[in-house]
Amino acid sequence: DAAAKVKLAATPKAPPAPKVEAPPKPAASGGSAKSLADQGWKAMDKGDTEGAHGLFARALQKDPSSAWALYGRGYANEKLGDKVSAKADYCSATANAGSDTELSRELAGGLRRVGGGC
Repeated sequence: DAAAKVKLAATPKAPPAPKVEAPPKPAASGGSAKSLADQGWKAMDKGDTEGAHGLFARALQKDPSSAWALYGRGYANEKLGDKVSAKADYCSATANAGSDTELSRELAGGLRRVGGGC
């Protein structure tokens, strides 16, 4: 039937599929080493040891000599049961702590808990 063919030809095409944009990056992916380490300590305070470990690791990607981030990652490693990595982080943090007496005191305690000095 000619009328049916004309009607089929006039059927509109389906609209194009919507463009899918990449999901936004998590807020923790940006920021300075200090701000990431601060977020890591907040995560530790909430009991999120694995999340904290990730934040400390990201902080160390930005500043590998950040003594507080090294200490934080070491503390998270200790809480996760990895005393060997904790000790390595505590020793690295000790080497970078400078004159920060509060951090030095925390590191000494951490090293005692994991079994020794550097």
